[in-house]
Amino acid sequence: MLGGAGIELKDVMMICIPASLIAILVAAFVQNHIGKELVDDEVYKERVAKGIIDPEHDSKLIDEMIKNPNPRAKYAVVAFLLGVLMVVVFGSVPSLRPSFMVDGMLHRVTMPETIEIVMMSVAATVIYSR
Repeated sequence: MLGGAGIELKDVMMICIPASLIAILVAAFVQNHIGKELVDDEVYKERVAKGIIDPEHDSKLIDEMIKNPNPRAKYAVVAFLLGVLMVVVFGSVPSLRPSFMVDGMLHRVTMPETIEIVMMSVAATVIYSR
C-alpha cells in the first residue's frame, strides 16, 4: 500500500520493532501486577476441588512434552522462521524480488505480494509435509 509513496519494509520495521518491544515490556509489567496468585484465587481452588483442573496431571503432561517434543512442531517453527527471514531479506533487498517485463517495462513484485507468496508457501509446506 505504501510502496508507491516510497515507504519500504525497512522504514516500517524501523518504527514497528522498537514500538512492539516497548509495548510488550509495558504489557508484561502491567500484567504481572493484575489478578491474584493461584494460591489465593478462589475460582482456581474451586475448579481443582471439582476435578476440572488436575495440576499434577497437567504437570506430568508438560514434562512429557518438554522431554519428547513433536518433531513436526519443530519443523513448523523452523519453516515459519525461515519464511520470516525471507520476508525480511526480500524487503531489505528489493532487487531479490521477482520482476517481469510487461510491455517493455520492468515490473517488480510489490512487498505485500511477496509477503503473501512467501507466507502462503510456508503455510502450505507446514500443512502438507506430514
